[in-house]
Amino acid sequence: MRNVFTYVRLYGEDTYYEPNGMPPATLARPGSLEKILVLSDRLERGLAMHHPDDEKVLATQEQEDEAKSYVADASRRSSRKDYVKEMQKRFGT
Repeated sequence: MRNVFTYVRLYGEDTYYEPNGMPPATLARPGSLEKILVLSDRLERGLAMHHPDDEKVLATQEQEDEAKSYVADASRRSSRKDYVKEMQKRFGT
């Protein structure tokens, strides 16, 4: 199964979805923009969202602010309907 979005489209829920595998560990700090992008890539590829060896030291305040700004800008750029269409297109659902 390509990713959870494809699974939900086919079965209507994600209760029994199993990721396509374990991703490599990342040094991206939780709360940072880099970690958000890593998680987005993992989701798109259908991999598990977290690896036991992922970095556990939290992002600095500056890194958190950058991530918050990125997420806020992305949500302002599109309405929910546009966002759903974009995700469907991006994830092939």
